[in-house]
Amino acid sequence: MWSPQHYLEMGRAQGVESALLERAIAQIETVVVANPDLPAILTLGHLARRTRVNYFTLRKLVCSSRAHAYRSFRIRKRSGGHRLISVPDPELMQVQRWINAHVLKVLPIHHCSFAFSPKSSIVRCAAQHCGARWLVKLDVSGFFGSISEIQVYRAFRTAGYQPLIAFELARLTTYAPSKSSRYVNPIWQVRGAPKVIVSYNSQNVGFLPQGAPTSPMLSNLIMRDWPAPGLVDIRLS
Repeated sequence: MWSPQHYLEMGRAQGVESALLERAIAQIETVVVANPDLPAILTLGHLARRTRVNYFTLRKLVCSSRAHAYRSFRIRKRSGGHRLISVPDPELMQVQRWINAHVLKVLPIHHCSFAFSPKSSIVRCAAQHCGARWLVKLDVSGFFGSISEIQVYRAFRTAGYQPLIAFELARLTTYAPSKSSRYVNPIWQVRGAPKVIVSYNSQNVGFLPQGAPTSPMLSNLIMRDWPAPGLVDIRLS
């Protein structure tokens, strides 16, 4: 059970300044008071310790397009054409699986959503339509790829995470390959002032990759509040 007093005592015993501990406690309580099942993530270094992935590996991923961390290939679709699958490398996969299991699956989704969510099933989904006279089926083309890094950032901010770590979580669950044809469209390019952390600057806005374990639940969370807001600049304070 979370105890701010115990946290403060432990930190002081290790020589950590009280002012720093107080700020950490405030960040933790923003998350765990609203949802006790959510893990506190204070910094990228904290995430590295939780996921047991090297901090410098995570920092490199946040600072780059992340394209080098994915293996991409195409599979044929039953409806015709091909689907691009981008699978993260083992270390990024480990981080994404942790985020999916400990953060995304804890957050509430829309009651009409059945795909990918815990304890959902095809049977439960089909039961909602029993007795209906009409059934309308729709398919969004390039669904995951239509969801931007900015929308992902907002999902983590809504969960209670501070701006910087929410931004870093968004970078770790999206990618922005420079060869993507989407970047001829200005809407997928970053606008506004440069970020405070210079190495985090990027011209292209990332998107959800098909093949990442975090993409399904992130899409559920983001589509909960439809219509989603358009792309805007992310500024880190």
